[in-house]
Amino acid sequence: MPTSFDRSSSSVLVIDDSRAIRRIIRSTLEQRQLFDAYHEASNGEEGLAAAAAVAPDMILCDLDMPVLDGFGFLRRFRAIEANRSAFVLMLSGSGESRNKVEGFALGADDYIVKPCDPAELCARVSNYLRLKDLQAQLGRQNDELERKNRELAALATTDPLTGLHNRRYFLAEVEREVAGARATASPGSVLMMDIDHFKRINDTCGHAQGDAALVAVADAVRRALRSSDVVARFGGEEFVAWMPRTSAEDGATIAERVRAAVAACRIPGLPWNVSVSIGASSLDLDVNESFDAMLARADVALYAAKQGGRDRVVCRASGGAERTAA
Repeated sequence: MPTSFDRSSSSVLVIDDSRAIRRIIRSTLEQRQLFDAYHEASNGEEGLAAAAAVAPDMILCDLDMPVLDGFGFLRRFRAIEANRSAFVLMLSGSGESRNKVEGFALGADDYIVKPCDPAELCARVSNYLRLKDLQAQLGRQNDELERKNRELAALATTDPLTGLHNRRYFLAEVEREVAGARATASPGSVLMMDIDHFKRINDTCGHAQGDAALVAVADAVRRALRSSDVVARFGGEEFVAWMPRTSAEDGATIAERVRAAVAACRIPGLPWNVSVSIGASSLDLDVNESFDAMLARADVALYAAKQGGRDRVVCRASGGAERTAA
């Protein structure tokens, strides 16, 4: 009768109607310490139940058995997707080619004639275990390669200091989004943001404090924007954000929220509060304006905000009109 079904990291299931053969096979494999756990079944039906219970790494299955023979076991076992990777070694008292061909056709991986030569049996099992180890090692290597590729992709698109997207990612991503917005006649707005008197922070308090200010401002901007907005560090102390499905009026409102969020920042070690000047522009759907042109308008508006006293928002329409919010 079958043994208890204890799951193990390395287990084998022996399916044979002969208790003596099962005992011989188990003793042979245990002497070599090839598996952590051993399970038995006396026919194909018991074998299916055992396989479902213990998910063995390897199955040694006799072909000629009562209730459900080895061919029937193979047919039903391999029909289950989760069983496709288990290794099945056929056992048969006959070495006829037709039995081998049918067994292989049903999903067996190897074939050995009974009575099994212990050395041959162990050699075949050892070869499978070595292959299993190599496949596991390859899987781990592939996982590590995928992880490193994800890290490299993140490094290529992320600013390492602030954790925001970088300029390259922003330009490529928003170029596509703007094209999509034009195709669907959907509004969109962009913000250009610059930390006021940033050089004074570096010169007075040191570059470490300047980095702390960049991180704090980046966090404040990120929190003030929506999850659908694309925000990036554009370079130095300058940040940029694309706000999809956002009209000029809504863009101005969000820009003011961003300005207020930064103004409320308290940076440890910095004796004064930071602020940002913001230039905003919106996508003009009435003309075939490029994204670069919209970004340039926001940059002009940013310059106007700087000239107008800083810590303010200036919105610039495509016609050149400006609106300022202090």
